[in-house]
Amino acid sequence: MKRVAITTKDFHYANQLIKDLLEDERIEKIVVIGKDLTIPMIDKIVYIDTLPYFPLSTILKENKVDTIVNFMKIDDDTYSSKEAYNITLQSLKNIMSSGVRAGVKNFILYSSAVVYGVNKKKKLISFEPTRLKKAGSKFYYSKLRFESEKIVYEYMDEFPELNIKIARTSFTLGPNINNLISAYLGLKFIPMVTHYNPEFQFVHEDDVVRAFHHLIFNGEKGIYNIAPDSSISLKEISEIMGHKLVSFPKILAKQIAFLSWYTMPKVLKIPPYSLNFFMHSLLINNESLTKTGFKFNYTTEETVKAFKKFKEHF
Repeated sequence: MKRVAITTKDFHYANQLIKDLLEDERIEKIVVIGKDLTIPMIDKIVYIDTLPYFPLSTILKENKVDTIVNFMKIDDDTYSSKEAYNITLQSLKNIMSSGVRAGVKNFILYSSAVVYGVNKKKKLISFEPTRLKKAGSKFYYSKLRFESEKIVYEYMDEFPELNIKIARTSFTLGPNINNLISAYLGLKFIPMVTHYNPEFQFVHEDDVVRAFHHLIFNGEKGIYNIAPDSSISLKEISEIMGHKLVSFPKILAKQIAFLSWYTMPKVLKIPPYSLNFFMHSLLINNESLTKTGFKFNYTTEETVKAFKKFKEHF
């Protein structure tokens, strides 16, 4: 029987994972740490209305938590806030240290494939789930995820007996997902850079939740990439979505991205240093996850089609 703590701040993945764990007979207790989350008040759940950068070791110890799943949502629409950046890292440090002091043996950290950056070579390659020495991009979110992982690397080295996992998700789509890529693909006229037709991997939000549920019970310590095997080109995506591609020369695209961010971020949201993710491919190798027995319910193409179906109804 598992006793799981989930740190969250109104993050959909956490909400859905809690619902799934409630139906899992192998879960004895769920401790939810974080504000702004409405959950049913039943015996299986302990709701701690606090922030993750407050001391947590007593709470974890009293509830005999053996597994922590850490979802940290960045509340920063500007993609530049030092305060949000520092709070995220401070919270993670506190969660890890509190867990160790409380005797927690299993940790799962939510991360993102954007930490790899992009592949600028003509030959398609898939990034392997290995430790990184630096963020692969100057993009704010990529740097933050890398700094978060660095904290976890230190705990992996200092406490090799602990089962610590990092789960890097590829671009995610779904009814409850509101991110850069979903906003981009939702445009009626999708901008693209002339001569660039990148390949994308999309993981359905339901598969992300299923993967975290799976990793609570399966897999050794280490790094896991969460993405289906398949990929799809930007041109193929536009055909599925039924949206027209509008091509811009690279120099003009950079200028449009820069100006749009400051003048109409609600229409075309391309933060500083993120344009590369719309020009070059970012593919990841999922073998470390599938070897544990996990199977994806959606391919990349099926994820895009499900996203289109949702957009047509709302």
